[in-house]
Amino acid sequence: MASRNYHRFEARCYKKASSFQTVWHPLTRETSKQQMQNVTTCHLYFLSKILQDSLLTRRLNQSIAALIGLSGRCDKVIELFSLAGLEVLKSIPHNHTLVVKFYKSMFLACSDYQTEILLNFALYLVLRQHDVVEGLELLKSKANKPQFQSSVMHKAHMALFEALLYQPKKTESTVIQAVDIFDSEDEDENIFSHSRPMKNILDFSLKRSLVLFEEVFSKAAVWDQFVPTYYEVLQQNKDKNTVRIFLEEYRDRNPLNPNTHRYLYHYLKTNSSTDEEKMKVLEDLIKLDPTSEYVDDLVDLKSKSGSNASLVRLLVEKLDHSAFMFDEKTWTQLTSVLNTGYNVKKEPGSSADTDLQHALQLCWKERKTWWPKYHFRIKRNFMFSDELKTVMLCKAQIAEYFLGKGNDFSIEVRRKYQPSDCEGKNEEILKELPDKRTPLKRRTTTSNRGKESDNAKRKRKNHSEFKSMFHLTL
Repeated sequence: MASRNYHRFEARCYKKASSFQTVWHPLTRETSKQQMQNVTTCHLYFLSKILQDSLLTRRLNQSIAALIGLSGRCDKVIELFSLAGLEVLKSIPHNHTLVVKFYKSMFLACSDYQTEILLNFALYLVLRQHDVVEGLELLKSKANKPQFQSSVMHKAHMALFEALLYQPKKTESTVIQAVDIFDSEDEDENIFSHSRPMKNILDFSLKRSLVLFEEVFSKAAVWDQFVPTYYEVLQQNKDKNTVRIFLEEYRDRNPLNPNTHRYLYHYLKTNSSTDEEKMKVLEDLIKLDPTSEYVDDLVDLKSKSGSNASLVRLLVEKLDHSAFMFDEKTWTQLTSVLNTGYNVKKEPGSSADTDLQHALQLCWKERKTWWPKYHFRIKRNFMFSDELKTVMLCKAQIAEYFLGKGNDFSIEVRRKYQPSDCEGKNEEILKELPDKRTPLKRRTTTSNRGKESDNAKRKRKNHSEFKSMFHLTL
């Protein structure tokens, strides 16, 4: 029974694949063997990208289909033709007519994927053909059909195109963030070159975009690719307080999405908000993305606030990640804070100094088992270059603070970068090192030294007597 169903599935897929064959086979006959080999390689590459995207978005059925396609059974999985095949065709220059024909054939063959194919085709018209009006009209022509009317993504792209129609020349940031998940090419030079419509039509497009975006963002989902465009639409139609409310609500609905915190911080940064508000947003962002591009902004805000205890925790947590293992700015800042902590050890004072000392002790307690091997170790074949001099000397100073002045890492670093000062400092270090021997060992050593001195005196006395006897004999 299962075998019979499988053959039915094969027959259905083969029948649907006929539209693919009508477009793909002429292409293969018109190309040379070398060109066809390149097309096949490109086809497999796009299949692998589909598999990666499917696994990341947890679309397991599409992942299975991609695996089948990669295993050599592409002719049995029609939806892979519409995704990978179209990308291959679009990669061939001056091939617009064939691409349109293929889109139409796939749209009729893949009834379960018509929404995705339509959106893909609309984006192709906008990005490759620079025709926003045609892409928007294509989406509007299908908007009244039930399967498209219930699609939120269909409404989101209509809102996006309406907004792009209002602003023919978009900034690079908005265009890329809005559509780069569909197309990886940079099209930021005169991307939308059609003529500007009349002002009343533009106002209607902007209002329609606003209404559609409000409906889209009312759904609890991740809409990161549409946030920059909606942000601009709100700025043109609403006051700043409305924009902030939207960004905060979107952040609250997606608290584990780091981009929501980025959008809110960008707004606060450009609208003269207080440092406390910006620090709160950045702290939430760094918890989700410790190596964020805004981590230095948070360090600057912490330094400006004067809270050394909070600053040292942030710097140490930043250095936990390999991206900052040799970051000169971070190690220099931590060295400066540790110098303050060293002075606190000698001259304890205010409660702020006590908090700093406590923060240093707590940070080291959590890392003393793995930081020495992670940061304070000279790896085999390590190159001591001039570019790393400042970083390595800062690391040596920090190692002396936590591990003591006699640690091997600091001695080796100073021997490489400060050879003239190394000998004198080593002697001072040996003098300052505590005597870890027990009293019994010290007494034993002292008695041994006494015995050695007595033996030496006895040997000298015997030697002098032997010499006198030798002279008398002569």
